[in-house]
Amino acid sequence: MENRIFINALFAGAAFIGATSQALAVSPSDVLSDSQNEAQLRGVTVRKGTIAATMLNARAFVEIQKIADPAEKKMALDALRAEQNALIEGLNVVGLFEFFSPVEWLHQADQNAGRAWIALLYLQRFPEAISEEVKYELEAIAKIASNELLEEIFACGIGD
Repeated sequence: MENRIFINALFAGAAFIGATSQALAVSPSDVLSDSQNEAQLRGVTVRKGTIAATMLNARAFVEIQKIADPAEKKMALDALRAEQNALIEGLNVVGLFEFFSPVEWLHQADQNAGRAWIALLYLQRFPEAISEEVKYELEAIAKIASNELLEEIFACGIGD
C-alpha cells in the first residue's frame, strides 16, 4: 500500500510542479524493491509477476482449446481457471481492468479468446462491472464462442 501511495503522490506532485517526463518515469523497483516478492494493496496480497502470469495464462487458454481429448482438456482448463482466479483480485486492485476495460479485453474474442477468457473470469468475480456495453459484447461473442468461452459467459449470467 505504501508503494502505491508513494507512486500516486509522485505523479500528483510531478503534475503539480510541471516536472519533466523523466521525473514521471517509474521503474519496477519503485513499485517493489528487488528483495520484495509481493505487496499489500487494499488488503490484497499482489505477487510480483501477476500481470505476466495472466498474459501467459491467456495464451495457455488458447493452447488448451487445441487438446482433442475432452477429459484432458477439462482437467487442463480446470487447473488453469483455478490459477487465474487466484490472480483476479490482485489484477483488480492494481487497476488493470480500469486501464484496459472489460470491453477492451472482450473485443475481437474470435482472434484472442485468451484475453476474453481473462475478462470473463474478472466479470464473474466483479459482476458489477457488467455494463450494457459489456452485455452487448458478451451476446455477440456468444454467437461465435467455443464451448469453454460459452460456459464462462453463462457463468456471468448472460445467455441460457
